[in-house]
Amino acid sequence: MTELAVVKPKHSVEELIEMYIQLRDKKDELEASVKGKVAKIKDAMEMVEGQLLLAMDELGVDKLAKKGVGAAFLATKEFVGVEDWEQIESYLTTTSDFSLLNKAINKSRVREYMAAHEGLVPPGVSYTTRKEVSVRRA
Repeated sequence: MTELAVVKPKHSVEELIEMYIQLRDKKDELEASVKGKVAKIKDAMEMVEGQLLLAMDELGVDKLAKKGVGAAFLATKEFVGVEDWEQIESYLTTTSDFSLLNKAINKSRVREYMAAHEGLVPPGVSYTTRKEVSVRRA
């Protein structure tokens, strides 16, 4: 996010708050409209993908093409998730193989740590705050 420019307002504070709420409402309305339209398109695409998969399976091929238009082909995608946190935590602790984890820090847990350690952050972690303007409806 870019830093906000602080300039002398050409409108009263009350007008600025009203303008902000109107803009946010319009943005939310537009996003909802687009979201619904995109969901319908995604559903239609999934249906077409399913039909193409059936066609490839029936034909015994892994690629279909229409000259000058494009091609459909089979690709194997992988999905990974944690089924048992206790097991993976035990494995990580025992082997120190932390390469299985993504590089992210739990913000809530860092705040808990800081509260318990006189504001200090865990080693190797940075913590900053930034003031941002929030506007709510009356």
